Amino acid sequence: MAAASADRGIRTRTLLRDAAVELIVEEGWGRVSTRKVAERAGVKAGSVHYHFSTLTDLLVEATLGRLASHSEALAEKRLLDAAAAGRSSASDTKLAPDGAGACTAVLMTEALRAATRVPRLRAGLTEILHRRHAAIMYGLEGDDRLPNAASTSAILGATMNSLLLYRLIDPVVREMKLEEVLLRMTKPRTQERTGSREGVGRSTAAPRTDPPSPSSR
Repeated sequence: MAAASADRGIRTRTLLRDAAVELIVEEGWGRVSTRKVAERAGVKAGSVHYHFSTLTDLLVEATLGRLASHSEALAEKRLLDAAAAGRSSASDTKLAPDGAGACTAVLMTEALRAATRVPRLRAGLTEILHRRHAAIMYGLEGDDRLPNAASTSAILGATMNSLLLYRLIDPVVREMKLEEVLLRMTKPRTQERTGSREGVGRSTAAPRTDPPSPSSR
């Protein structure tokens, strides 16, 4: 009996978290209500406050859980993997204008806005972003074109998130072939590196001319 009740509780919490994420993406963080979450989850309204102290606690847990679970499927990671493999095509790194990737981008945007007012959410997002940047930096290791991998990882992460949002909104951007451009940004330039190594030790400066001695004047 106790085990069955615990299982029901776990299922209900999962339904509530999933419903909360869907509503945040569809309507925005500030428009989610206890009634809407309960209706979307198919449970009684009292279930929200039975399982979570406040609606904000539910939204924070649902958002952080979803964003953390997608950290291994980041578009940046696929892009860097493709670059590391030396692929000339970005067919495996396509930025989908809709689907799970776009929903995650919208969720992240809503969470970043709400984090300015919710300290717990801000702390959780900071941890997720640190892990995200660390994963991107790992993919950029050894690339001598990058004077600051930390700054590059932050810019790349923000760029990918923004591109997903732009593709949701603007059909012109949606049709642009941006994957190849991003791939070139992260792909090591082997030939340039080789050329730079071959030139090491070679001086291009003009030969030094000693000043004339006093006796020759």
